Amino acid sequence: MRHEPDGTWFGNFRLPPGLGGGWNDVRLRLADSDFGRTLRVAVDMPAAAPRRSAGGACDGNNFTVNTIAVGERGWVSPGCGACRECATRDNIRVLLDSTRLSIDFVGDEDF
Repeated sequence: MRHEPDGTWFGNFRLPPGLGGGWNDVRLRLADSDFGRTLRVAVDMPAAAPRRSAGGACDGNNFTVNTIAVGERGWVSPGCGACRECATRDNIRVLLDSTRLSIDFVGDEDF
């Protein structure tokens, strides 16, 4: 483990023998700490997800389904469906016609 300049911690670890592929829950505990929160790690999964399209979208300001108000401070809230397991700001592309939109947040619908 090492403390990064931005205040976060970095560590790597060996996988336990017999750990199955797919998503696995992990918790970290150091000699002088309790267990941390549960995180999920991908084991033996492809680095790239298959290409998928969103199942629909809504206006991020008033949550009108399938109608987006385009303006200076507009927000789009697309549904991702099955791709949410591996969705990050780095691997999602949102287009309005042919214009690529910036992504400010990715999270569960319960955020």
